[in-house]
Amino acid sequence: MTTTRRAERGRDPEDVLLATNFSVAHYRRAVTAKDKKTIAGFVERRFRERYIRPVSGYGRHGFAIMAVCCLMIESLISFRRGWSASEDKGDRVFAEFFRTNDPFKPLEAVAKHFYGHVRNGLLHQAETTGNWRIRRDGGQLFDQETKTIEADRFRDAVGDSLRGYCKELRTEDWESPIWINLRRKLDSICRNAGAV
Repeated sequence: MTTTRRAERGRDPEDVLLATNFSVAHYRRAVTAKDKKTIAGFVERRFRERYIRPVSGYGRHGFAIMAVCCLMIESLISFRRGWSASEDKGDRVFAEFFRTNDPFKPLEAVAKHFYGHVRNGLLHQAETTGNWRIRRDGGQLFDQETKTIEADRFRDAVGDSLRGYCKELRTEDWESPIWINLRRKLDSICRNAGAV
């Protein structure tokens, strides 16, 4: 990045916050130190700040919860796979997520329909389609017969998946595929922030 471009933005790209109180520079220092605990904690904080907290608590709408959860699922798989972007991956992202996270196994067989009628319906049409329903009534996470998703349980299970991912990061070897992919994804995020 040129000095002129940095001046135009008015900030040093190394100072860009990736999560509260955690900048690109903090990330780079943690990588140099191979500090898995710090990086895993930052990843969990980033996801919680951006995806979980905004749709937690009283008065949140089920559609908003599900839309944000869909974005988080795509992001989690992008982190796990080291993808710089998830476009053109479509329903495969959801099929992988549902297959690899026990609470979502019943959704694996209908991942393509979920992607089309829930994810795309909410994000592009402001509604679910194909007779899918979103509820917040304390029922089961997914009722296959009625194609109903319980948004709070879904959000909580996505949060559990995040916790599991971060636990893996804390215990896996620095050169394992999970860490290689995470660093590839975070390097892409740092580049997008303007840090070279």
